[in-house]
Amino acid sequence: MLPKETQILNAAREHFFRYGFKKANVEEIAHDAGVGKGTVYNYFDNKEALFIRCAEQDYQSIREQLKKVLKAEKNAEQKLIRLLLCKLGHIKGLILQYSMSRVVFEEMIDTHVKLSNKKQEAIHDIQQLLEEGETEGLFRKADHHKNAVMIEKIQFQFILRWLEMDSAEIEQEVRDLFELIFGGLRQ
Repeated sequence: MLPKETQILNAAREHFFRYGFKKANVEEIAHDAGVGKGTVYNYFDNKEALFIRCAEQDYQSIREQLKKVLKAEKNAEQKLIRLLLCKLGHIKGLILQYSMSRVVFEEMIDTHVKLSNKKQEAIHDIQQLLEEGETEGLFRKADHHKNAVMIEKIQFQFILRWLEMDSAEIEQEVRDLFELIFGGLRQ
């Protein structure tokens, strides 16, 4: 990646996570990156493209963390739980790092879902773990894609609640929720 592009992405990430997508201003991003507004548009067609690139980088960072963390888990059930806890930990870290308000966080989730195609990758990751659980004899044969979609939706329903809880409470509630889900999936 070119240094100017890196500068632009770093400044954009700061603006998006601190102020939200709607309030982030390309002119201010350019100023903070130490480049002209036109330079930003040399690298990115518009603010949406810039946001998507930031979201993709963040998503890639989470995926790299997950690869390492999931290797340590012994079975698909534990990997599914760890997947969600790792995502929540990453999000909490961003909220703390950028002093992100709840309003900005809600907007970022909404904007990310609208502008990014990464949701399908997240569903695919969950589906693979469900299929792995079937292979391990933990889960019954089922429509794992449909179940992965439901698990992904459930995560988004609870995420704001979980982010207001401490780590031990989050982990217990996530484990309880997955126990409920796994009850319907187990052999």
